[in-house]
Amino acid sequence: MTIGRTLEREAAAGWRRLSGTHIAGAVHIDQTIANETLQAHRPEARDVRLEFADANTIIVRYRRLRFRAWLDEEMDLAGSPRVRVRLASMLLGWTLTRALTLPYVRVQGRWVIVDVGALPATDEYRAMWQHVRSVRFATSPGKLVVHFTVQIA
Repeated sequence: MTIGRTLEREAAAGWRRLSGTHIAGAVHIDQTIANETLQAHRPEARDVRLEFADANTIIVRYRRLRFRAWLDEEMDLAGSPRVRVRLASMLLGWTLTRALTLPYVRVQGRWVIVDVGALPATDEYRAMWQHVRSVRFATSPGKLVVHFTVQIA
């Protein structure tokens, strides 16, 4: 049984068996794994490479082009969880507005907002979002660290 199915079962039962549970942890993601995952799930992104640098900086390489962006330190958990990325230029934002047609990605000026709750890959965890208290991001060369806290009342 997957974690997602276990969570769905617990949600359907009103979280009785997990009531009072507090979980805090961190997931370390190597940029090689991030790129392999991106390629596996989005074949049209085969020419895109992500590089994680210090201070929540993400460098996006697309063929011969190179773009810099900054990942917000904290995920917005009000409503559906969202991640915000600030682009280095408004021109890049304008270009992405026309290029990105994914229903869970929105571009506003130089901000790219990803509705994590609407990502197909997070479907099996949907029932858990209401219990997530915080998600924080930190990058260093080659790594993205996702710190999280979950509290089931």
